[in-house]
Amino acid sequence: MMRTTGSLWQRYRGRTPGLRVEVRVGAPREARNGLGPLTVVVEPVDFDRDKAEQALAQAVPRVLLSLQTYLQTQSTHEDQERYPFQQEVHLWPVGLDQNLGQLLVARALDISRRGMTLLLPARPPSEAVVIELLRPSTHQNVSAPARIVHVEAGKDGHEIEVVFGDGSGEMS
Repeated sequence: MMRTTGSLWQRYRGRTPGLRVEVRVGAPREARNGLGPLTVVVEPVDFDRDKAEQALAQAVPRVLLSLQTYLQTQSTHEDQERYPFQQEVHLWPVGLDQNLGQLLVARALDISRRGMTLLLPARPPSEAVVIELLRPSTHQNVSAPARIVHVEAGKDGHEIEVVFGDGSGEMS
């Protein structure tokens, strides 16, 4: 537990805010030269919502960098964990002329540092897209360019994998 100093009242009540850091080490895998997956969970404890977001934004990058340095990790983007992310997402196909096409509404399924998985009713007409997400804490929209790297048709629609930025990969 990483505790903060907290206010006098919080210390008096014994509820000093902090961050609970949990590190889970999985079993080594032969395919990864004996390396095992590492999951780090950082949760705010006894913070109000605004202070929790601020504390996480300040501490998490330092905690992860410290762990990476200490453990001398060797992972690729594909090894990164995905997180459940259930939110409506707006997606615009980008045409050859770089103009945005018709708005498509998707449902996000998960997100990672590298990209995300979306569910759409139909296959988008282009591989290059612009994705717009709603940032819940500020109610502001955030747009990001992305590239579709995989499409799979299913009974509920088309599940697409996108890579943020100018990601490379073949659409399949």
